[in-house]
Amino acid sequence: LHMPCSRVVVPSGFIDNDAATDQRVWLRQDGRGGLAESLKYIESLIAMQVRSGIPSERIVIGGEGQGGTLAVVAALLLDARLG
Repeated sequence: LHMPCSRVVVPSGFIDNDAATDQRVWLRQDGRGGLAESLKYIESLIAMQVRSGIPSERIVIGGEGQGGTLAVVAALLLDARLG
């Protein structure tokens, strides 16, 4: 797929040390945080792209599973106007 004016950033969730497999998660199931930290991280990634010259209106976020949930929440709650 050739998209000359595009940049793809694919972050992964945080390592959940409580899980038996050290799986990566965006949202912790035990209620001890996760959403606020994940939103801050996504906001920092958006800010990094804006600082590099990409208008926020040209930034699209998405995900699958927890990442999809986080993308919707970020689009609704963050101040950046996304594309």
